[in-house]
Amino acid sequence: MQSARVATRILPIKHSPPLQSPVRSMATVSSNSSSLVHPSTTSPTPIRLAVLHQSLTPPLLNGVCKPAKPGGYKDSGSDIAHVLSQSSNIDVLTPVDRPDPTNQDHWTFPEDAGGLLDAVKKGATHVWANVHTYTSHPLQTSGVLEDVQQALMVVGQPPRLADWADDKAWFGEYLRSRAAELDLAPPRAKLVSRQRNVTAQLEQAIAQLGMPLIVKPPRGRGSSGVARCDTQGELRKHVDTLLNDGESVIVEEYMPGEEGTVAVLPPRPGDPHSEYRALPFVQRFDHTDGVMAYSGKTPVSVNSRALTLQEIQADQNYGDIMRQCEVVAGLLQATAPIRIDVRRAADRRFRVFDVNLKPNYTGPGRPGRDDQMNLMGLGAASLGWSYSRFLHECLARARPLAQLRRMGGHFNGTVGERVAEKKVSTADGFAEDLHLDDAPLAGMRAFA
Repeated sequence: MQSARVATRILPIKHSPPLQSPVRSMATVSSNSSSLVHPSTTSPTPIRLAVLHQSLTPPLLNGVCKPAKPGGYKDSGSDIAHVLSQSSNIDVLTPVDRPDPTNQDHWTFPEDAGGLLDAVKKGATHVWANVHTYTSHPLQTSGVLEDVQQALMVVGQPPRLADWADDKAWFGEYLRSRAAELDLAPPRAKLVSRQRNVTAQLEQAIAQLGMPLIVKPPRGRGSSGVARCDTQGELRKHVDTLLNDGESVIVEEYMPGEEGTVAVLPPRPGDPHSEYRALPFVQRFDHTDGVMAYSGKTPVSVNSRALTLQEIQADQNYGDIMRQCEVVAGLLQATAPIRIDVRRAADRRFRVFDVNLKPNYTGPGRPGRDDQMNLMGLGAASLGWSYSRFLHECLARARPLAQLRRMGGHFNGTVGERVAEKKVSTADGFAEDLHLDDAPLAGMRAFA
């Protein structure tokens, strides 16, 4: 077990360089704001953190199983645990007494009931659910947590939320139904079912959406199963392949323009001034056949970069999609960071085409991991945040397990409506909302 002390003082980025120690942490404030102290950082009681890895196969959802991640996210879980073990006031709990930074099997606990019980017996006050959750997940259902659910803090999404958001067909249709009301711009799409005449459905999709088309499963991980189809023959072949493993497939308009991703942090619990906040836009490139390929082996720093403040200001569409992503996070009532993939359509506006409730958290710190910064971390780095600072921001948004268990049983978009009312999409308004100051890239958002 290793321990360190978490920050107790929050300083504005403008008055300090990028974080080199955990003393400066947890908030970016505008140049005319005073420093803030969040109650969760002032407690003298150390945080005792256990990080989970995937050890269970996700259940079927509408006949489709979400592919498991090779290694079960032990790589990113070990990165999280190792880096936070260097911080003060945090005891990182591990399944072995002397974890080796080079061994990803030493740092995380399995997500099953046995792993959770082990973490609780070791004294965990916080659990980082670095896994995909769902209604039947042990975090939601396990009786071993009944006695601690009020006090146990969790970094993660409400387990029942995934049953809504992981169904990409349902959630995409929901966004389209709210598009005019909330000024959203989701892509046009059609759900093709194997229970009906597939040929007729594809002919209708081509008539409505044109060619080429993107075909993807309604539930997936990364770009698994996603393909651009340029001809009717390619379309039918790929649709048939996906329908062999599931009940339906999504056929979506192809957007030929720039691709990017936007991470959104949720509000801090108990802070009435904290809101859903987008990190800076991260541009993606080096596509294969019009699709951003994911192998898990190529560092995202090779095919992605965060835009500068000047680049974001030069095109109001960047500010507009960052606002849209905040609205989407509010619609979901996300309680942990999410990452939203977007692409520019022919009209120059960006479209939200994928929502990732469990983004990748890999980062530098362990030996041989210097090039492993995740996409959210690339955006955070534009604010001057280190990987450690980013992880502290995520940890500060942990919520009691009992609260997460109550959430997500029914879909409620009112939070997203409130977020939409507060946001702006014009270039001038966006610049105001950024709380700009002289420091380059600092204060891009007023995190509170």
